[in-house]
Amino acid sequence: MTKKILLLIILCIFLLSWLTMFLIFTYLDPYRNELISLITLTTTFILLVTSFSTLILYIFKKVYYRWEVFLSHIFSSLRQWVLLSLFLIWIIIFKIIWVFWISTISLLLIITLFIELMFENL
Repeated sequence: MTKKILLLIILCIFLLSWLTMFLIFTYLDPYRNELISLITLTTTFILLVTSFSTLILYIFKKVYYRWEVFLSHIFSSLRQWVLLSLFLIWIIIFKIIWVFWISTISLLLIITLFIELMFENL
């Protein structure tokens, strides 16, 4: 797989998830189907944040590495933003279920960092 194909796929995921998020906010009634709306909103939010941030981070890495970015850099950016978007979702879930304290958030952050370190060393 080349960099251009991967970036095109990430761009398509971003556009489709943005469109899906817009349509969900516009047409889905969250009070009638709570579980479906939560699952679809969470999934589209994760895809939207991950793909957009991966593209932005790719541009920063391209400048930082003086226009010499490899495929592994894109995969690492994608992995890091997936973990960060999951971290944000868990913060929102903690806020909803009333366990939003600094200790729970810090433990979640440590767990997320350890998962990233584990995947980085594979």
